[in-house]
Amino acid sequence: MEGVNMKKCPLCQNDNQCTVSKEPETCWCMTESFPKELLTSALLKDSCICKKCVDDYKKK
Repeated sequence: MEGVNMKKCPLCQNDNQCTVSKEPETCWCMTESFPKELLTSALLKDSCICKKCVDDYKKK
């Protein structure tokens, strides 16, 4: 995808630590529960959300 850095969280722009493309079975995101609102957001269609943003959202 042109102009999208797949390693950056679309919310905070920090490294999202996603390893699905290299090691799908060991990536943190494979066992995480993602709030539906985060997954359906237009901002998030091109890259993975980082764990900190997921955790922060769940604390709201």
